[in-house]
Amino acid sequence: MTLISTLLSAPFASIIDEPNRRRRELIEKIQEKTGRKLITYVANLNAPAGNVIDYNDATLVNDILSLLEFPKELDIIIHSGGGLAEATQKLVSMLRDKTASIRFIIPEMAKSAATLLSFAGDEILMSYMSELGPIDPQILMGFDPATKQPVYWPAWSVIHSVDSLEESFKKGMTPQIVGALLQQVNPLLLDVARKAIEYSKTLAKDWLTNYMKLDAVKAGEIADYFADLKTHLSHGRVINYVEAKNRGLKVTKIDENSEMWKLISELHLRTKLFMVPPITKVLDCEKHSYFQQITIAPVK
Repeated sequence: MTLISTLLSAPFASIIDEPNRRRRELIEKIQEKTGRKLITYVANLNAPAGNVIDYNDATLVNDILSLLEFPKELDIIIHSGGGLAEATQKLVSMLRDKTASIRFIIPEMAKSAATLLSFAGDEILMSYMSELGPIDPQILMGFDPATKQPVYWPAWSVIHSVDSLEESFKKGMTPQIVGALLQQVNPLLLDVARKAIEYSKTLAKDWLTNYMKLDAVKAGEIADYFADLKTHLSHGRVINYVEAKNRGLKVTKIDENSEMWKLISELHLRTKLFMVPPITKVLDCEKHSYFQQITIAPVK
């Protein structure tokens, strides 16, 4: 993986850098309206790898915060399908240590660990297009032999497999078949799955209590709801502004007719259009643009 910054000054390079400059100009216009510094974290959801929240992000975000002289009031535009809960915790620890107020702005989607990350904000700004999602963790089960890409299983599915077998037994499945299937269940994997879910719920409750300033009971209810795949059925389920608000999150809706939304929408669209392969992530602030790219070895 390589990190390429785009501080370019020569005429030819300046032309190449024009899309990045336009995004930074939009960031400055948004900052004029909010009175707060703004950074963006946008992942290429169509990339085959390298687009998740990982430990490399802490270095990038810290560099941006340093350039902005560690602002006390910060807005973060996030578009991400999620990633590692542990890396998300690292990001939150760093961000909240250096800032007094954070708002997460979601122009399109912040799913899984990105939803969890948004819980560490003072509030979340969403539009009619925005979506959060369940925070049930995914467990790394190995790598696909053909694509060499990681394979994840939902932690809840590992646990519910035992429940499903119990239900099947009650409905008449023979003990021999149930017993044979139970032998395929790894007790160590069950333990990992249960702990992963509790870890995700603990982070959510702590952040909602400490940063969003919700009552501990309400924070616990929200954490339980967002982590319960029995309720959501799919890890990719859409949780929109209305549902997020009704569940008790501190969410503000951005008026789609406002100048603010037009600026955010244009910034988001320009960033997505810029992210052609092999670019996997784009991070911007008013002073600098970064992007990550990854080289995938051809499948043999």
